[in-house]
Amino acid sequence: MISLFRKAVLQVAKRDFPISLLAKSYNSISMNYGEYFQQRMLETYEDVFSWYDYYSRNDIKVLDLGCGNGFFGNLLIQKNPQIKYTGIELSSGLLSGRHKYFSNKLNSSFIEGDYVEKIKSFPEQSFDCVVSLWSQKFNNPVDFFPQVFRILKKGGFFVLLTEQKNSDSEFMECVDSFLQKRSAQFTVLPPLPYLPETGKELNNLLASSNFEKTIVWEKNQKLLLSSPLEFIEQGRYSGLLAGWDQIVDFYYYDFRDEILPEIKSKKEFTITKKYIGAIARKGT
Repeated sequence: MISLFRKAVLQVAKRDFPISLLAKSYNSISMNYGEYFQQRMLETYEDVFSWYDYYSRNDIKVLDLGCGNGFFGNLLIQKNPQIKYTGIELSSGLLSGRHKYFSNKLNSSFIEGDYVEKIKSFPEQSFDCVVSLWSQKFNNPVDFFPQVFRILKKGGFFVLLTEQKNSDSEFMECVDSFLQKRSAQFTVLPPLPYLPETGKELNNLLASSNFEKTIVWEKNQKLLLSSPLEFIEQGRYSGLLAGWDQIVDFYYYDFRDEILPEIKSKKEFTITKKYIGAIARKGT
């Protein structure tokens, strides 16, 4: 089944949406992705470690879906150098940044491509832990979660971080306003990609894929930014426009110049990221 995000693109563009276009989006921000997103989200990764110590076991096999430049994998291996780590990433630009973290690390490998397709080739019960951080929005969980369940070993864990549906609203409201002013250019405006509204919704989806003993938490993180320009750059370089920038003519400087007056009227420049974390266990 085609993902909700790809279906939305198909509705708007009235053409097929090659996955290479999503890769192109992330390639375009790969130089700034670490600075504007991953370092600021370090707190959310520490949340995972506070709930989950399975990574401390020796010789476990970890699969990181949408691994980017390997930032999270590096954190894992710092905690346990014995981990056998595999990362899959669609963007060659992001993946090229892995050398910053993995140039001298053993027991690690990387695969370039669409992880939804790549994991279909893994045998059943291949990994002790599967990680998906911030990329769930591009996949329909009804199809995706059972594939994760299939490749996990019995007693293994699925670790997930995903935005909530109303996350980053301060930035997305600016995007919506920009699009609505150009609504004549589109037959249908793209809806939000898949994002759960609540932890309960995500928990139910995981349970329906036969996961058990799931820990779910919800949290807000307010990013206080120094200027209107940094506000826009945080939205752009965190990947919030990924995919959209390949179907909508944002022309970054026009977008920036149009919404700057609106942002300058705010008393503070903030973006509130609302997210859900989950650690789901495959039964024995």
